[in-house]
Amino acid sequence: MTTQTPALDLLAPASSPKRQWLGMALLALGYVALSWLGLRFAVIDSQISPVWPAAGLALGVMLRWGWRLWPGVFVGAFVINVMLGGPVSAAVMAAGNTGSALMAIALLRHARFRANLPSPRDVLLFSILGGGSATMVAATVGVVTGTLSKGAPWDQATMSWVTWWLGDCIGVLLLGPVVLLVPLRRAQWPSVKIPELVLALLTGLGVSVTVFWIAGDRAESPLSFLLWPVLAWSALRLGRVVTSLAILLAAIIAITGSVRGFGVFGGFADLNHEWVVLQAYLVSSAVPVLVLCAAVDQLRGAQQHLRLTQHGIDSAADGVVWLDPRGNLVQANEAFAELMRGPLSALLGHHFNDTCVRMDHEQWQKLLTMVAERGRAVRQIDLLAFDGNRVPAELSATAVVEDDATYTCLILRDLRDRQVFEEHLYQTQKMEAIGRLADGIAHDFNNMLAAIYGNAELLQMQMESRGDDCRYINNIVLTCERARELTNQLMVFSRKNRDKPQIVDLVQLVQQAVELNRRVIPESIGIEHQPHYEILLIEADPARISQLVMNLMLNARDAMPGGGRIHIATEAVTIDETRAAKWPDATAGTFHRLSVDDSGVGISSDALAHIFEPFFTTKEAGSGTGLGLAIVHGIAHSAGGFVSVESAKGRGTRFEVYLPAATGPREHTTSGRLSTSAISRIGAGKHALLVEDDERVLELVREVLERSGFSVDVATNGKDGLLAVDHKAGGYDLVVTDLVMPDLGGVDMATGIRERAGTLPVLFMSGYGDNEVTGTNEDGMAPNCAFIGKPFTIGDFTETVRGLMNPKPKL
Repeated sequence: MTTQTPALDLLAPASSPKRQWLGMALLALGYVALSWLGLRFAVIDSQISPVWPAAGLALGVMLRWGWRLWPGVFVGAFVINVMLGGPVSAAVMAAGNTGSALMAIALLRHARFRANLPSPRDVLLFSILGGGSATMVAATVGVVTGTLSKGAPWDQATMSWVTWWLGDCIGVLLLGPVVLLVPLRRAQWPSVKIPELVLALLTGLGVSVTVFWIAGDRAESPLSFLLWPVLAWSALRLGRVVTSLAILLAAIIAITGSVRGFGVFGGFADLNHEWVVLQAYLVSSAVPVLVLCAAVDQLRGAQQHLRLTQHGIDSAADGVVWLDPRGNLVQANEAFAELMRGPLSALLGHHFNDTCVRMDHEQWQKLLTMVAERGRAVRQIDLLAFDGNRVPAELSATAVVEDDATYTCLILRDLRDRQVFEEHLYQTQKMEAIGRLADGIAHDFNNMLAAIYGNAELLQMQMESRGDDCRYINNIVLTCERARELTNQLMVFSRKNRDKPQIVDLVQLVQQAVELNRRVIPESIGIEHQPHYEILLIEADPARISQLVMNLMLNARDAMPGGGRIHIATEAVTIDETRAAKWPDATAGTFHRLSVDDSGVGISSDALAHIFEPFFTTKEAGSGTGLGLAIVHGIAHSAGGFVSVESAKGRGTRFEVYLPAATGPREHTTSGRLSTSAISRIGAGKHALLVEDDERVLELVREVLERSGFSVDVATNGKDGLLAVDHKAGGYDLVVTDLVMPDLGGVDMATGIRERAGTLPVLFMSGYGDNEVTGTNEDGMAPNCAFIGKPFTIGDFTETVRGLMNPKPKL
């Protein structure tokens, strides 16, 4: 793993001018201190030292915190050189030291050097460019300036230059990595096993003291090599930070022991020879160990990346496969084995196309050619699983060149869930389209039926008043009532009607729904209906209960493709706390139960747990939407009840719908059989505006309004309706309007009328549902408005008008 060292806030040059000046000052002080320490080991004219740690500080700080801190290097170098000579030569030498550091930074940046030494390449760049090449500038400027200023003989310049250069180089190699790598915050230190660190430290100290202090005059002793295994141990186990500190510590012990004449490098007769050998030893120790450490860290990082990558591949939901240049499967993850429904051991080493796909050979070669040319290809294929089933999958193929050979990586995504979702989406869209079609048909049919129904009632009343035989017209009226029930079913299917809970008889609703849906049940399936002998009152929307019965009957039909029987029954039951505990959403109380049994194929226990989930279906693809039972469940819950199901594979299914028993008077709808007296003079002396674009409905409603005593003006669209209001002297007492009309609809027209005439009573009519009428009162209708759906009976119409003209006071 690599260790990034963050910038020290006090020295960050980009933060503020004050901090930049403070950074320069600290760098100058540090440079002076380390230069003074280096001069303690000076061997030529008390000025040229075999180790110059200030060079490592200057380069390390400027690499880590920015080259703009160079004035700190110049000031520090000038101060220390003024102490040794004149200001002019000091300034020249300071420029040489500063230029050396800046040149190193320029070379390293050009070579794209990384300051945290994460790789052997970066260590070698730092050693060669920073420690070896750039330091020649300082050595050359310093030796030339010193020789000229002191008048020293030039025959000593070569040795002086070598010592100066090696001293700067040693300083860079020893202190530079420490400055670059050591974190400045405790939390950023790399994790190291403390016992191993302590053991390595004690071992390193013991070996260093023994070799460089205790060994004595043994210039040719191989004891100096004892330090290398310890440094290698640090490089292999403890990381770059600890290793750089270990090299520095060992170098300090070696230099101080050698200066005092101890250790393996303290017994040379020639001091210059002694220092050159020591410098060579330090370089040969520091550089290889740092290279080894960077290589180990790089290898660990690569291994961790490989582990994470492999973990990601192994845990991926998609199948991942590697193919060799011949197309043989060399590696795969468990997700691919799950796709193939077989062990990986049976797949590895086999040709992918022959084993897993069995695509036409020409098509397979075309796919591989496309991958080789474009680098990637995506297409859908069918995998051939071990159990013989075909698994649809999306294949994404990528070419990877390794060791001059082209490998292919395949990512295979299971498309079964997507195809199921797309099928559900298609079915939903189809249902929505059918619903829109049904809605349009219902609207047009309702307009025609309204005219037939209304005129039949008028004719019925006229014949009754004359005492004529009305049995034929009565049949027309009854047929219209049945047709109205059919259009209500279509409106429920298209979801255009709001839920309108009423106190209704469950027995009668089920009886009507069974009779209505007999036509969709094939003759091979017998229907046994066992109604309860008493009225079972519930509070629910009658249309929703009819839809519930229809869905249960259709579900039973689909479970018996070869024929069978459906048994439908209603009864009153009481559920106590013990029985209620059997179902998670049940409560104790009195319920009316609707049960639907079939003798079909049954439902498995696994599927039974999901049977009410939307889009879940046990049918084959394309045979159902998976919404029918979800709708049953929703209708039952909206009515305050619950649903239970019992089934076993091959033994049929029983659905039981429990609806709370209602208390209160049963609501009745007006029959189509009315006498002439049913139309009272509720509009005597009043004026009504009728707006309707269907001529047949318009004539019918005008007839009913006029018989009710209204003086009626008519318009065929909303714009003409507004004009009639504008030109009517004295205004109107009632507006009856269709909802959907050309040019201007009923709602927009009513808004315009109310802007002119205030809260004028408005009765909306429509062959659609009442969803398009919005308002603010508790019924969702605008104040002083009402709605009646087509077709309607004359009795329903006149009662709605009566309630609108004479509203009941609220208690």
